[in-house]
Amino acid sequence: MLEPADSQEAKEFIKIAFDISERFDTPVFLRTTTRVSHSKSVVIIEDPQPVEDKTEIRITPSKYVMVPAMARIRRLEVEKRMQALREYADSFAENRLEINKTEVGVITAGMPYNYAKDVFPEFSYLKLAMVHPLPERLIREFAAKVKKLYIIEELDPFIEEQIRAMGIEVAGKDTFPFTNEFDPGVIEIALKGKQATAIKLPEIAIPARPPNLCPGCPHRGLFHVLGKLKAL
Repeated sequence: MLEPADSQEAKEFIKIAFDISERFDTPVFLRTTTRVSHSKSVVIIEDPQPVEDKTEIRITPSKYVMVPAMARIRRLEVEKRMQALREYADSFAENRLEINKTEVGVITAGMPYNYAKDVFPEFSYLKLAMVHPLPERLIREFAAKVKKLYIIEELDPFIEEQIRAMGIEVAGKDTFPFTNEFDPGVIEIALKGKQATAIKLPEIAIPARPPNLCPGCPHRGLFHVLGKLKAL
């Protein structure tokens, strides 16, 4: 599972996901959140790569027909694959160490990385791009470099629990909230224990924006017709 932190990474990680999928013969997820999906930023593009036609019919029941006899054998292949992916995660270039002051280190992924860097640029960071499997060797290396280690992740403590299972002492949901979306202020308040300075915005009349189906969504035409017909 890959997790981008901005528009450029969302684009690049799609290509990387296909490469990993081909290399390790595995499904790859790209995990994105509302804030990443709704963000806009400049993206560098390249010319498309030539497409290699790999269309063919392959009959491999030992891989795709999971009756018990085949499933037992296939499970061994899955375990081999996961071990290879764990080793790959430790050398994955998009998992990035940023060593600054070593009093505080932060392990994070996705948009919370941007929030934390915004308010605490002096901290050291391990920015995870691959969040499953986690790069255990890299995590241990980073933890050994810092005095205090925080895990910053929204909602459930998936990364925190796995790192605790490695025997590494961290602070996470004992410091940061379980609920709602983070922003720079939430992270600053959690670590400093005080309210961030509010910025007074000019009063501007903004039109109401009720929830709506996105432009271009194929559901729009369907529901428009159902509404005209008063159909359920």
